Amino acid sequence: MAPRFLTTKTQISGYRMLVRRIEQAFTRRDTRLLSSPFSMQTTAVILGFGLAGLVLAAGFVMGLIKPQPTRGEASIVATQSGGRYVMYNGALHPVTNLSSARLIVGKADAIKTVKDAELEKYPRGLLMGIPGAPDEMIPRTDDTSRWAVCTQYNSATSLDLTPNISTRTLLIAGDPEIVPAQEPISDSEAILVSERDGNTKKTWLLYNGMRSEISMSEKALTSALQVDQDMLDKATPVSAAFLDAVPVREAMRAPRLLRQGQTSTAVPQYQVGAVLSSTGIDGDSMYLVFDNGVQPIGSFTAQVMINNGSKFVDNVSAAQIAAAPHVVGADMDHWPAQRPTLVQKDTVCFDWSRHGQAAADSSLFALNSVPLKSEARDRVVALLPGTDQSPQADFFYTDPGRGWLVQVTGESDGSLAREQLWWVGDNGVRYAITGDSGSSPGDTLTKLGLGDAATQLVPWSVLRLLPEGANLSPNSASVIHEQIPVEMAKNPITNVEGLK
Repeated sequence: MAPRFLTTKTQISGYRMLVRRIEQAFTRRDTRLLSSPFSMQTTAVILGFGLAGLVLAAGFVMGLIKPQPTRGEASIVATQSGGRYVMYNGALHPVTNLSSARLIVGKADAIKTVKDAELEKYPRGLLMGIPGAPDEMIPRTDDTSRWAVCTQYNSATSLDLTPNISTRTLLIAGDPEIVPAQEPISDSEAILVSERDGNTKKTWLLYNGMRSEISMSEKALTSALQVDQDMLDKATPVSAAFLDAVPVREAMRAPRLLRQGQTSTAVPQYQVGAVLSSTGIDGDSMYLVFDNGVQPIGSFTAQVMINNGSKFVDNVSAAQIAAAPHVVGADMDHWPAQRPTLVQKDTVCFDWSRHGQAAADSSLFALNSVPLKSEARDRVVALLPGTDQSPQADFFYTDPGRGWLVQVTGESDGSLAREQLWWVGDNGVRYAITGDSGSSPGDTLTKLGLGDAATQLVPWSVLRLLPEGANLSPNSASVIHEQIPVEMAKNPITNVEGLK
């Protein structure tokens, strides 16, 4: 039987090599088979087809990712030249800002960029939206809501040699390092400050995150504080806006007790108003005698009462104190436990923070300069002066690019109050978030794309220091304007460098 293959692979390979050698002999006059010009041409053709295929594939993918800039079904569009429009009742209306556009269409749509010629296909309408409302509303996601109000004074002398003192107020939002490398004043320290209200000058003692007014007429108190008139005159000047942010307690004065100086009914050994000192395992304890019992007090309160004429009784036995009824005859729990050491600096800050639903923490700082790093000071926003008599901050700082979705809570540390929702932009303007009739503020949040955003708590005493912008609601956005009135506002304070 004849073999199936008359030639072998080696014979075929040799034949092909011989053919290539003959071809090169005719074309190149060289039979050494060093290289073939035909292989380079073949490689170039293959690479050309490959690159062409890649270009076609890339074009197809780009068409899916970023299609031709036509409107399609988009309700909010922006032209390539910068115009911004919203589709409302079959017409394209220019819109003031993105938040207004979303409130008009009722959903948090993204802007679609189209060619300018694309808008020629649709009828036009007048301007719509809320003037001054924010554009992008990207909320902060901090675990802790932290706000600091700082006041700083500058003194100068006028031509008539009269001292001229001006104060500035800075509100800082959200920086976890608001006061880097600084410690708040301790429980044994206080700050003596003054605030001028017209022709009246008031003096306040700041301590334990609160303030109480003091007067030189209260000799028993000022003597216990070891404060004289000269120290009151040199108290650190602060702004009314700063004082409004600090929780206030009743003015400090020696309490007037019912039946003071007469024999106590509950503790007949002593007179009402007497200060008792008893020594126990933990040291000396002070008590104030009332008609119906005794109340524990600190050494500072005891000194105030003694300065006011109360009798001091030493070495009272612990058994006598234990046998007497313990009462709360006067609200003095907020008084310093001992005479505070007075601290005086040019800059005073009130720092308020709250982590989730935990109790708020507030503290006071006495500083030589505002608690911002040099690069942060360059981003401080100078606010317009207020149009009414309400105290307002002069400057605002938060990290640019994001705002704050906040809800007003009470001033007490564990307040359960949950009041008005606000948006605080990175420019320091606050916008109330409200609903229309039959809808809740939560519906407005959903339309703005903030439905899942967590709200931060802030006390009204701090938030009210920021200028108020327009209300954010669907009805407010669905307003058609022929023109927007020019706001005849004063120029802002631009001397940010004046902040030390």
